[in-house]
Amino acid sequence: MVLAAIDMMFIIDVVVIVYGLYTLYSAISMKKTKLPAKWLVAEQEMSKCRDKEGFAMAIYGKTILFGALVLVYGMASLLNEVFWKNRIVNLAGVLFFLAVCAYYIVQLNRARKKFF
Repeated sequence: MVLAAIDMMFIIDVVVIVYGLYTLYSAISMKKTKLPAKWLVAEQEMSKCRDKEGFAMAIYGKTILFGALVLVYGMASLLNEVFWKNRIVNLAGVLFFLAVCAYYIVQLNRARKKFF
């Protein structure tokens, strides 16, 4: 049973790492195309955006930071699961991840209010 829990956490950590990489990739693409990433704004809402380029550039840096921090969390969590197995590191990592997500959601909502 414990082995199954470790395997599940390993899978979750890998998914978080891939998500962090995807977030970085989409932020870089957003800077090149000057259009918001599709996962940030639904297509139905995109028509409501007053300044797509402005929104993309306003959220670009925050998306890079978010992606990098998610990637760091995923890698640290994976290392903790495989090598250290420290519950305090695990708890601190989860709290860090939640704080990063909350910060990004607030920044994204501020940008949406400004450009939509």
